[in-house]
Amino acid sequence: MITVTEKGRQKLIELLEESKAKYVRIFALSREHSAYDLGLEFETKRGDVVIEAAGIPFVADDMSKDYLRGLRIDYDDSDEDPGFLATSSCNSTCSSCNSQCDL
Repeated sequence: MITVTEKGRQKLIELLEESKAKYVRIFALSREHSAYDLGLEFETKRGDVVIEAAGIPFVADDMSKDYLRGLRIDYDDSDEDPGFLATSSCNSTCSSCNSQCDL
């Protein structure tokens, strides 16, 4: 369901340790056509579903988990604009394309 690169995995582990959290919560903020914005936080909410990928314990709400199929999370540590980058293939309602979003 979710693939995490080694850089992404290392950064997520670092952030989990710093925040003393058990899970990384990933959620959909908005969606338009094939692109959607995702958010990350370190708090869980009632009804979240646990999804483990690359040794990282993610949680997502029931609606957001549907957007996580085929999701690939990477971390860009460049000096210009460091941050997470999520890449996903489109769902079946789109023609063929790839969508990207910054986390």
